[in-house]
Amino acid sequence: MRDLADARAELARLQHRELELVQELSDVRKDVAAQKVAIEVLIKSRAVPYINRLPNELLAQIFLLIKYRRASLADVLRRWQAVIMDTPGIWSWIDLDDYFRSRALRWDLERSRPVPLSVSVGRRMSELDDVLSHANRLRTLAIPGSTEKILKRLYLIKLPSLHHLFVTGGGLSVDPLLMTCSYAPALKHLELHKWKVPSHRALSQFIAAEPLEELSLVDVTASDDEFHSMHFPSLQRLALDIRLPMSFLDAIVAPKLAYFCFTANRFAKSLYGESIDESKFNNVSHLSFAATQYTGTVNVHALEISERLCHIFRGTRYATIHVNYVSTLFSDRGPVDLCWTFLESLEIQDITPRSIKPLECLLDWLRWRENSGQPKLHLKLVSRGPNANSLMTLNTSHRTLRECCASVVLDGVPTPSQMCLFTSSDSLSNPLDIFRCQY
Repeated sequence: MRDLADARAELARLQHRELELVQELSDVRKDVAAQKVAIEVLIKSRAVPYINRLPNELLAQIFLLIKYRRASLADVLRRWQAVIMDTPGIWSWIDLDDYFRSRALRWDLERSRPVPLSVSVGRRMSELDDVLSHANRLRTLAIPGSTEKILKRLYLIKLPSLHHLFVTGGGLSVDPLLMTCSYAPALKHLELHKWKVPSHRALSQFIAAEPLEELSLVDVTASDDEFHSMHFPSLQRLALDIRLPMSFLDAIVAPKLAYFCFTANRFAKSLYGESIDESKFNNVSHLSFAATQYTGTVNVHALEISERLCHIFRGTRYATIHVNYVSTLFSDRGPVDLCWTFLESLEIQDITPRSIKPLECLLDWLRWRENSGQPKLHLKLVSRGPNANSLMTLNTSHRTLRECCASVVLDGVPTPSQMCLFTSSDSLSNPLDIFRCQY
């Protein structure tokens, strides 16, 4: 009996010990978990942010993309400040209206050496002399105000490195002869906004430059309606937002022109242009039709001009078109069908809830292309503005649109996941069932 009692006592002791060990193991596991959390917190608190793991060279390249906020970036970390101060390109953009002390401007100009400068000259002309002391480094020059005074100051100065010139006349009468390309022999990109010139002959004498590759004219007007012949041997991109775009096209010779942008000027007229030699624009592959920048609309004259432009630029392969042009250009046997036989990519911009009719016209035209056996297009639909994300939903899963296009890209247009998708692959009784507006 004694042996049995001892055995049971030993069992009870072992079971008690087992419970103690289980409890101890549980406590140890809790301590392990707590310690892991503490270690993770310490690691995170001492971890170096990802951007600070980058080498200085790559960090400087990032700062170059946002160099307009250089002052605020320099206040974040000492290392950032050192990188910004040692990267001349970050200091290469100079807006004179941002400077209230000449000393600050001179410091920034010194920090930018020897990088080419981009300078905007607005109302503060008192600091212009400091910038002109670095005239040989001027790469980009914007003159949004005090135009005539500034141009007179520039007239006697050579700008050998100037590539991009932007000038706003402010609607005032500015003599373009004050500006001669002789002081900027390397000029490649010229933008003139809101100019009144004495004659188109005077304008022709100014803008016809040998090295010019890009030209943009916005609200440039003259007392006469006749452009004189202009030769642009290097011009590749041309943007016109003027009263007489067809007359300008009739007057120019630009054998390398590849991109043309037409904007619907409020006072645009379709005078002349019927005798334009279409063969001289055979190299233009990119064409853009935009609405007026003032009201975002397209008037009747602009629609007439766009139809004529389709005939002139027959080699168009990539087209960007404001939605207000669609009904005119893509109607039955419209100018696009007759002229743009090489079209590969089409972008429709500024779609709104009121764009149902143009989109119906576009869909009919896409069906016609498919049935006629023409190559499929790459289509892009763009909706911009404060309500872009709630304007329109496009059902890209439907057979009609999917099979009529090589690809469909939506920019600012909600995806079909926000609406019920069609499950039937049969043809729709209403072609607009492929589009859905939500307000």
